[in-house]
Amino acid sequence: MRVWVLGVSVAAAALVGTAMAQTPLQLGVGLSHLKAQCDSAVDGPHRDTGVSPDDNIVLTYAQPAVRAQTRADLADMHRQGATLLRATFWYRHAEDAQRGRRPDGLGMPDASGGKLPEPLLANLVAYASDARDAGYGVFALAMAPQNHANPKCRQDEVWGGCYQARFLDLTWQVTDQAAAALRPLERPGFTILIDIAPENCPTSMAGPL
Repeated sequence: MRVWVLGVSVAAAALVGTAMAQTPLQLGVGLSHLKAQCDSAVDGPHRDTGVSPDDNIVLTYAQPAVRAQTRADLADMHRQGATLLRATFWYRHAEDAQRGRRPDGLGMPDASGGKLPEPLLANLVAYASDARDAGYGVFALAMAPQNHANPKCRQDEVWGGCYQARFLDLTWQVTDQAAAALRPLERPGFTILIDIAPENCPTSMAGPL
């Protein structure tokens, strides 16, 4: 298993670029929801995520119809050349009082005391297992805590302005739990990647990782 932080600095990006140049090029796809409305508003006062909580794959993977459709989609994308699968895992900390103040358009489960519910972990493992069985060589999980635990939480037009570092330990505990559940799936030719800071850059607001 590897832990990645994306976009941390120009120097780090150069190192990553050098490493990638030494490995075969892979076609990666992202799949976190079964359906998406591509014409949804992505910004502004009427922002819409374009997805529904009912279509969140990890959240609903125990449903036979969801798993069957996802398997079919994975197989189709792999036939077209995809070898890396990336899933974004949005969640909230139950200890964050802000978590219920905004509508949840993504399907975000709660982690309590730094722990995710076991059935959710089972769904995550089943999803990664199906990706491996479909022929993918990499399953990349992007950990995306929301609300005050999100390093790019925006307040007064300042990215990171409402981030609260007191949630960092809980976030690490959730990350460790997910990584521990996925690690046994690794085999020669199949790697688990954990992205601990998707689409993030360090700021003075966010503090150290």
